[in-house]
Amino acid sequence: MTQDAPTPPQSAGAAERDARLKAARQHDAELREAQYTRKLTLAILSTLQNKGVLSSAEVDSILLAARRATDAAMANVTPTAAVRADFETPEAVPVKPDSWVKTAPKAPPVFDIQID
Repeated sequence: MTQDAPTPPQSAGAAERDARLKAARQHDAELREAQYTRKLTLAILSTLQNKGVLSSAEVDSILLAARRATDAAMANVTPTAAVRADFETPEAVPVKPDSWVKTAPKAPPVFDIQID
């Protein structure tokens, strides 16, 4: 194909799948970066504590403040539309709560009839 040739149109499902895949890859990259940053920060704090620059209480207070800031920031985060789409599929069929429970068949009623 040449550069001037039009690209074939993607189906709506393929475009949606590509968007979700891109969002998932970006999310994974962000998680890896956050984990790297966390480990690097812990290493720096540990080194400063071992060198005597920071006390144990100071390191603990820094970690506590960082945790609180992270929790506050995460409280305002909402999942992206691509992530929500994975959990809110229109194909999902609601299941009645007791539809999977099998009950034992009931015994037929017994009638005591006296014949005189």
